Amino acid sequence: MNTIHTEISKEGSIIYVYNQNNENSIRLNSKISPRREIQKFLKDFKKDKVYFIIGIGNSEIIRQLLELKLDNNVVLVEPFDDIKINEDLMDDIRSSKLRILTFDEFTPLKVNEVIRHGMGLKYEIIFHPNYEKIDPAILKNTMDIIKKGATITQINKNTERAFREEWITEPVLNLGYFEKSIDIKEYTEKFNNKDAIIVASGPSLKENIDFIKANKDSAYIFATGSAINGLIHQGISPDFVTIIDASKINYDAHFKNSAYTGVIISAGTTNHEILKFHNGPLFMTNFMGDTISFESRPDLITIPSAPSVAIYTLLMTHFMGFQNVYLVGQDLALSDGKYYAEGVKEHKGSLNLGQIIEVKANSGEQTKTTHALSSMLESFNNVMSMLNKTEKTPNVFNLSLHGAKILHVPYKNKSEIFIENSIDKSWLGDLTKPSLSYSKSNEYKCLIENNKNELENYIKKLERFNKKAINLVDLISLLKLVKKMRQNEFIEKHILPKVYSDTQKINNMFEFGFEGNFATNEERLEMLETLDSFIRYVYKYVNEVSVSNRWKHLSEENNDDQ
Repeated sequence: MNTIHTEISKEGSIIYVYNQNNENSIRLNSKISPRREIQKFLKDFKKDKVYFIIGIGNSEIIRQLLELKLDNNVVLVEPFDDIKINEDLMDDIRSSKLRILTFDEFTPLKVNEVIRHGMGLKYEIIFHPNYEKIDPAILKNTMDIIKKGATITQINKNTERAFREEWITEPVLNLGYFEKSIDIKEYTEKFNNKDAIIVASGPSLKENIDFIKANKDSAYIFATGSAINGLIHQGISPDFVTIIDASKINYDAHFKNSAYTGVIISAGTTNHEILKFHNGPLFMTNFMGDTISFESRPDLITIPSAPSVAIYTLLMTHFMGFQNVYLVGQDLALSDGKYYAEGVKEHKGSLNLGQIIEVKANSGEQTKTTHALSSMLESFNNVMSMLNKTEKTPNVFNLSLHGAKILHVPYKNKSEIFIENSIDKSWLGDLTKPSLSYSKSNEYKCLIENNKNELENYIKKLERFNKKAINLVDLISLLKLVKKMRQNEFIEKHILPKVYSDTQKINNMFEFGFEGNFATNEERLEMLETLDSFIRYVYKYVNEVSVSNRWKHLSEENNDDQ
């Protein structure tokens, strides 16, 4: 058994001692002078790197980092829950940029946040003195969390590049619905203290269909995106279908020719064809990161960014005021190599599972899953931790015994659930779909075209710079060009956040990347190459949006008007 106890160093400070299996005692700070030990440890630290330091020890390292003001890119990770931060440092920590991940906070998503914030900087993982001597299993677990965080970052970057066009075009095409959308806040009294069943399309959906049928009059049924087909296949029409996916694949696989005519709850990022061809009412919400929709209707409820429609739906039930939420088909795991239930139409993405890994299941055993689903599990864990800190959090239960274990979400056997009172849902039939107008969309399309033309002028100016030698005067002209681009409200507000990884890399370059004041031609050429590539990348993105074939719907509408 591994335990922690304290001793006093010769200079009078408390130090922690790690006992491994009651055999080896390892002092996690110097017994002589923890202060001098840490000063020596930090002497070669640089501001242009991101450091993951494993171990806090007696907090002397925090004191030294605060004094050195090396807190911008230093993350302290404490793998022991028995080791706490000294209370006298808390006020200074809160006013600094130092990131400290204690035992409970150290998750792959937190690591991902750090890595994304430090885009363009080099990373180094080092151990607080003597922490490298502790149980190898603890160190492996710590390193695995960092690796998972890096994997999530890569998934985010891939998603960013794959959907960056849709994240502009779809919100613009959906503006007509946003302008006249129903505000869901007007109906929150309908949901307060009621029960909700969130239906995902995982393998366990089939075995819980009887539970949904038995409670369809006593709880509001939410189908998350692709689950609509699985429910209709079983003769169930949900009360709400939730969608945030921008891809055309989502429309073709799950909604084209759909028989569903009930309420859709959606965000501006949703593929516009789903909303355009849906014969039923719409509730629209803002989705954090979708700046175009928010600009149109800031009064609508804003849901935090979520990587899946299931998490978006869970957050919706929180904002709507539900008391109990039951997750059905939310496996986040594979069954016989599949993650879709019977009756759910699969698209080509479901055939590319990638590497298979294992996570803990609700049964207490291990269950097979994929890296993508494991990343989603981490997002669920993060959302549940966030909701548990709010005043009114729904009681969330998962009915999937062999599904992945979600933090703060206990397993519940369907035979133990009794939802007694039926609820009046007749008001849903009074809702109507708003009429679609593309006038606002056309305005934004013109804005995009104007910004493309402005960026083309920047490209022409870039051609004037000598790519082999650049003086300080030319460098200043280059920096003014970048400044002018970033003073463009549309580009700064709507374009650059969609290419966050590349934009943050530039931000970090200015803050940490150069220390020689561009005294040499080599430094100036490095700056020229980096900024030249960035401006061209932004232009390429805006041009990609400008020539998107999705705009054909605008011209079709204009032709109809004529």
